[in-house]
Amino acid sequence: MDWFPWGEEAFSVARATNKPVFLSVGYSTCHWCHVMAHESFENPEIARICNELFVNIKVDREERPDIDRVYMAFVQATTGGGGWPLSVWLTPQGEPIFGGTYFPPDDRHGRPGLLQVAQAIDDLWKRNPQQVIEQGRAIFAALSENSHKSSNESIRSAFSLAINQFASSFDHQNGGFGSAPKFPRASSFEFLLRSPEKDENALQMGLFSLRKIALGGICDHLGGGFHRYSVDQFWKVPHFEKMLYDQAQLAIVFTEAFRILNEPLFAQTVLHTLEYVERDLSDPHGGFYSAEDADSEDGGGRQLEGAFYLWNSSEIMDLLGPSHGRLFCQAYGVLEDGNVPEESDPHAQFKGLNILFRRLAYEDLAKEFGQTLETVTKVLAEARQRLFKRREQRPRPHRDDKVLAAWNGLAISAFARAGVVFQQEGFVERASKAAHFVRTQMWKDGRLQRSWRALQPIALENRIPKRNERSSREESVPIAGFAADYAFLIQGLLDLYEASFYSEWLAWALELQSVLDCEFWDEAAGSYYESTGKDVCLPLSLRDQYDGAEPTANSVCTLNLFRLARMFRNAEFERRGDRILSCFLDKKAPTNLPFLLAAALFREGPPEEIVIAGSPDSAQTHALQYAIRRQFRPNSVLILADGNQGSALLSKMNPALLGMKPQEGQQSTAYICKGYACQAVVTNPLEIRSNY
Repeated sequence: MDWFPWGEEAFSVARATNKPVFLSVGYSTCHWCHVMAHESFENPEIARICNELFVNIKVDREERPDIDRVYMAFVQATTGGGGWPLSVWLTPQGEPIFGGTYFPPDDRHGRPGLLQVAQAIDDLWKRNPQQVIEQGRAIFAALSENSHKSSNESIRSAFSLAINQFASSFDHQNGGFGSAPKFPRASSFEFLLRSPEKDENALQMGLFSLRKIALGGICDHLGGGFHRYSVDQFWKVPHFEKMLYDQAQLAIVFTEAFRILNEPLFAQTVLHTLEYVERDLSDPHGGFYSAEDADSEDGGGRQLEGAFYLWNSSEIMDLLGPSHGRLFCQAYGVLEDGNVPEESDPHAQFKGLNILFRRLAYEDLAKEFGQTLETVTKVLAEARQRLFKRREQRPRPHRDDKVLAAWNGLAISAFARAGVVFQQEGFVERASKAAHFVRTQMWKDGRLQRSWRALQPIALENRIPKRNERSSREESVPIAGFAADYAFLIQGLLDLYEASFYSEWLAWALELQSVLDCEFWDEAAGSYYESTGKDVCLPLSLRDQYDGAEPTANSVCTLNLFRLARMFRNAEFERRGDRILSCFLDKKAPTNLPFLLAAALFREGPPEEIVIAGSPDSAQTHALQYAIRRQFRPNSVLILADGNQGSALLSKMNPALLGMKPQEGQQSTAYICKGYACQAVVTNPLEIRSNY
């Protein structure tokens, strides 16, 4: 296939030759993207016909979410479904003609073949191109109108309706919502965990689901981290791909769950997840990579899904010995004939193999094997380590080494929050290193870039290629940051400031917010566009209205604005946040935007402003900070008043900080104001814990 990158060159060729455009959107670790590439794009006959009939464009959806969003909306509106690979035929002006997802090379499994579809599109275009163009424009007009609809539903009724909707689809046995496949949608938990004062049931739905996720096969019990989703309702059989955004967001919600309940399972899950990210998704320069593939070599040269993670029982028994091996197999559900049900393995790839999941609690194992809980815990920890080391000798899944600003922002949040709550100074340092990397490598001339990738040789099959590329990576044209890149990074910097009290991160967050307001804000609609609209090849700019695998930019922006408003006493930030709530809170389906609901809870809940007066390096400052952040205070902002340059930025807009100083004879003092009333000052961290 003769692939063009997205841009004016491709569309100019299409207009000059009067050919439709074939747009293929995918990403590096997408299983069916690879299948379609091998089956069709590498087929000489299909490639010849597509090159003859169309101008072919390849797009990485992770680098260009704006393109993906526009044409995915078209496919969802016209077919009722979506996913990747996304395959869309366009007019030379960019309007959609026809689209779908995966097309086999020929008609099979009830799906039309790519070759047949291509010939039908060519015939339609040649017979009546003007009608095709007009239909495409009408569809875009409808999508644009739907994207601009707003809602004035009251916030409180939205809370109540959302909880009822979550409850109606809640799986009381297995956790999560709905049936298979199940996705660990972190934004749902962001809302549910903030809701105890609104509805105790909401909190319990969130906590129960997180326990089930942490114990299931969707969690990597040897190396840490989470797979993309579960193909069954039990969280047992995953699709084995690992995404940075899942690791970051789930680490955040598990941290919040630990702050609520102090449950060791939640703490272990966070620590293992972030250890995985630091070990396997870290670039030496400081950024975080995007993902690891589901597929890897099985030892016989075949690429199979989950090959890196699956075990047969004999391998485990040989490695651990009969006594410890039997204990481990009981603990993690390992069976001699394999533990994957046929209905979860339609292609019989996992036959005779085992996915590790927590089948029995350690207390039950101790009783069954007549051993102490301490012995069982120690034996299983040693067994996991031995299996992990053996697994590291296997061929690893492909790693997508793109560094994306938005996903790095999420990771910065995760490391910063967990670093304080679990007293892991190294996590805060890792978050700072990532923030420094993004600032030095991806912040150019006062604007954020979407992605970065080190220059090094790669295999062509491991990523979406540029036109006529053969075997080496070349430096690509920088992609301007999208609203999500700014929003997620601002969130990360606010969390990093509250973890480190380094005011430069707060100053940069304000600078990023200023660019976001200037480049993306639509005053008429009261919300942010996803992109600047400066890409002349993309006929439409949409606003996402669903908090899915990642929350929407507008949802995250709303919470950022409310946090900034409290930190800086800035009414304009609050006004914009309120405008977004009015624009997007859906009176019929508030569960579409649970992160936005979480932002609304922050807005509606009693505000809590906490100021620690003292040196950022003081042991007493750190003790007070830990005591505060160890507690679940979802409506709080935390500020340091050090009397020096560190608090100068904040005190310009919040002069009250100038009068907040350590009590006499103390290195540091905490001033806690809740619901617009200040409580007694605190110097002893134990008082914070006892008074909460």
